[in-house]
Amino acid sequence: MSGGRVNTASGNYGAIGGGQSNNASATFATVAGGYFCIASLACATVGGGRENTASANYATIVGGHNALASRTGMTAYANGFFSAQGDAQAVEFIARNTTTGATTSVLRLDGGGVGSRFTIRNNTVLSGICTISGFSTDGVKVGLYQRSISIKNVAGTTTLVHSSTISTDHEDDATWNVTITGDNATDSLNIACLGSAGDTVRWVAVFRGLEIAMP
Repeated sequence: MSGGRVNTASGNYGAIGGGQSNNASATFATVAGGYFCIASLACATVGGGRENTASANYATIVGGHNALASRTGMTAYANGFFSAQGDAQAVEFIARNTTTGATTSVLRLDGGGVGSRFTIRNNTVLSGICTISGFSTDGVKVGLYQRSISIKNVAGTTTLVHSSTISTDHEDDATWNVTITGDNATDSLNIACLGSAGDTVRWVAVFRGLEIAMP
């Protein structure tokens, strides 16, 4: 800790730059400043602001007021709230996976782990634009897709509200495909990518949008 008051850096190699009543409680967690901000899992970062919480590995909040970044690698920003932290915020997620041959892979927030599904918080709606691209490892083929997506989880029931194509997909291989579904069993958004025979393809998706929670 380099300054401030009533701050706690209890995680190994955690850091707090200043501010008041901040807590960095996990390994390499960082709170640069602000008031009542929390970074509670590995490598989580809060830049400052007021009452922000980064509670997932590699989650980031740059500042603002009452944002909640609760999934792996998530970025969140809020400038206030209705009644609870994270119930009116802008969000960004990055997901990735690989296909080998003409197989389908669901993109994950950490690249493949079962525990890194793109989950939808209970009693929230997530809406935004998702850009997905595939690139074959031999450098020959590229695919580019954009989807407008809205998905909600109400009392543990997850439903894909809307999914539509934005502009025209680009595919160097017409057998490639991207499918968007809601997985009620895991309360997740599934971005499934289909590759092609003889190719290893790296797939990356960036979702930018907003998250609204019910009271």
